[in-house]
Amino acid sequence: MYDSIEITLPVSPQQLVLLNRKGLRGYRDVPERIVDEYNRRTRFHCTEYFVSNSNVTKSIWFDRRVEPEDSWRKRNPVSPGQRPG
Repeated sequence: MYDSIEITLPVSPQQLVLLNRKGLRGYRDVPERIVDEYNRRTRFHCTEYFVSNSNVTKSIWFDRRVEPEDSWRKRNPVSPGQRPG
């Protein structure tokens, strides 16, 4: 629907499936810090569980970090009684 939509699926500590409408195809090598950031972001959006194909985690996946002041959430707060999203 939108050209800017992106779907990310971390599949391991070293691999990430990234789907978008930017015309990129095939495998791309990216720095480990990029995969770690997507894994961190995905883990923080889990409500109960996250799954790893091994018994390995990285401390960076649990780093909450500070939300930027100009984030969408801070610029568009939810009113009381309103559902987010």
